[in-house]
Amino acid sequence: IPYSYETYEFWPDHAYERARSFLDEQRKFLVNAEKKYARKASFLVTVSDFLAQEYQAELKLDTKPEVIFNAPHTLASAPSPAHSPLRVLFLGNIQRERNVEFLLHSVAKVQGVTLTFQGRGSMANSLRQEAHRLGIEDRVFFKDPVPYAQVADSASHYDVGVVCHEAYNRQMEGALPNKFFEYMAGGLAILAPRTHAFEMIEHFDTFGLFVDASSLESIITALGDLRDNPQDLLARKESAFALAPKYCGEVRQKNIVELYKFLLET
Repeated sequence: IPYSYETYEFWPDHAYERARSFLDEQRKFLVNAEKKYARKASFLVTVSDFLAQEYQAELKLDTKPEVIFNAPHTLASAPSPAHSPLRVLFLGNIQRERNVEFLLHSVAKVQGVTLTFQGRGSMANSLRQEAHRLGIEDRVFFKDPVPYAQVADSASHYDVGVVCHEAYNRQMEGALPNKFFEYMAGGLAILAPRTHAFEMIEHFDTFGLFVDASSLESIITALGDLRDNPQDLLARKESAFALAPKYCGEVRQKNIVELYKFLLET
């Protein structure tokens, strides 16, 4: 029976590090099972070109895995104008490893900027408390997630989307989170870490700015520049929206359908 192997993580990393609380026996089983069954699949799918390269080398595959981005099916109607104050958005799980507390402290240092966390997670309550302690509770907002079909339209009411994880292993070097493409689909300028995965995104410099996710000053500077240059901000928003159909919407559905037609014909 033909089958595909789809992976949204770079699982070999978990065999070498302690980032996840697997037992040694579980790590060994995981890496051996992947090597055995991934090599026999009709095709392998992962989520970025960098991870595809790494998987080809790691598993000694004859062909590079297919890449299907974690991108939304729908796009916003249009990007919004630049706002004052600058509206910054963080989508998704509010967790420590996504540097959300670091982002909060960055915004606290930049006047004329609001920050909205749209999602749920273990850090939400502590971030509310920290915003109050910093005296910025009037500039920091928390919203529940919206249905996935509405994510792009909801995001379009903001100016800047932020991805600020640190690239401490190959998984994080190759991560292209859902939120990145959701920001594009909403027509937002984007702050992202300078990782291999983001450096491989064509025309990133037309809509995004690289930041050092471990540097408060780097994020502060980027937010201040976007706040102070509304024409540049608007150009980046429009560029993100113009490029979004390359990754989001019908093209994503078409790629998935073509792969599974191939599988059924194998």
